[in-house]
Amino acid sequence: MSTLFDHLLTYSKKNRISFAMPGHKGGAGLLAELKNHIGEIDVTELSDTENLHSPKSVIKSAQKKLSELYGSSESFFLTGGSTEGVHIMLCSAVKNGKLLVNRNCHRSVINCAVLAGFDLDFIPQELDVGLNCPMPPSAETIDSILKREKNIDAVMITSPDYYGHIADVEGIAKVCHSCNIPLLVDEAHGAHFAANGMPMGAIKCEADMAVQSAHKTLNALNQAALLHIKSDIIDSKTVRTLTGMVGTSSPSYPIVASAELAVEELNSKKWLELSDYIKTKKDELSKSTRIIYPQGITDPARIVFGLGNYNITGYEAEVILREKYNIDVEMSDRFNVVCIATPSNTFSEIDTLFDAIKAILVNREETSGTVLNMPSLPERVMPPRAAFRSTCELVPLERSVGRVARTNVAAYPPGIALLCYGEKITKEMTEYIKNIKGLGAEIEGLEDLMISVIAE
Repeated sequence: MSTLFDHLLTYSKKNRISFAMPGHKGGAGLLAELKNHIGEIDVTELSDTENLHSPKSVIKSAQKKLSELYGSSESFFLTGGSTEGVHIMLCSAVKNGKLLVNRNCHRSVINCAVLAGFDLDFIPQELDVGLNCPMPPSAETIDSILKREKNIDAVMITSPDYYGHIADVEGIAKVCHSCNIPLLVDEAHGAHFAANGMPMGAIKCEADMAVQSAHKTLNALNQAALLHIKSDIIDSKTVRTLTGMVGTSSPSYPIVASAELAVEELNSKKWLELSDYIKTKKDELSKSTRIIYPQGITDPARIVFGLGNYNITGYEAEVILREKYNIDVEMSDRFNVVCIATPSNTFSEIDTLFDAIKAILVNREETSGTVLNMPSLPERVMPPRAAFRSTCELVPLERSVGRVARTNVAAYPPGIALLCYGEKITKEMTEYIKNIKGLGAEIEGLEDLMISVIAE
């Protein structure tokens, strides 16, 4: 039997064009010197190599530069991805009350609610009707919730999201701060927002804390993340302590070094040139197809192909791109294909992607547009932690209606929760899950269409 190493080498020899993370695109964007010396610099906290959780010299200096670039009062390198940063933010901001959060949050938010024991209030979902996917909540929506709910410790939003939608962070921050509530931003897909010509990042828009996955859009190794704080509400000393509590005591220095080097590249015009080229290609494709692009304010470097006007699913298009055109994409859903482009992609690779999409659609039957209605938010019966600690049993999905979920169920990627711990299962939800699974979605949280529920 081959090893994982053999398996990965076999994959690398396929020489796929990558529009998936990590942002370095198969090493193309990694500094040659880093690749050549990665084994030599993979060391632990020695007397002359620094301590990530108690930096005094070179790491401290690097984090100061990071802070200056992103506009924070303090910034940190993380080696556990944005998941680590999400947990640090939540543990520092949510105390005895609830977290108000968008439903399309990352699963790490729900998992942290289980681990830390706080409850969740979900913001009603707003929809991008063109893509049939969630959009960020508005400041007005959050304002109305905070006026009637009095037990909210913190608000958390995702911006930008997988589809590139950008929230009104500044407007939401004003609403939160008027109630003396901190705003936390999962900015995992926005580490490049510090680059020339890119949208303004969350911290510069007055968010209290933000976390970014450097590995998603920058030339950093997988798991590299950046955490920022600039707050009059959250105690920075608590955050500093939590970085050592939540993060590993044996951090990977190659990951940290790759993040530092990747951030230094943001001063170039490469991101602006990339986004300008992508806009040109999008405009060209719009003239010859009925492709749909995201609504609202979006990340100019994110490529999303909305296929709702054609008789093809995003899942099917992803397979064709991989098998016929040797292209890997980040994710697909019923209606869309999502691609992550970075300056480590060549313009030729971007041409190949757009040409492939055009070829896939050129003789494809058109439709009047299909709508796959999202199910209503399920009723919350108990907090996530209480549900997790309850005795469970496995039942067939179709026989679970009326029962209380003892698991998270999500289509992954992007991992948006369809069901959370402690929510009542409805027939509408079970039908939706079976529907998207039949269309090709990968469903996490089920075992052969069996679901874990709280035992009666």
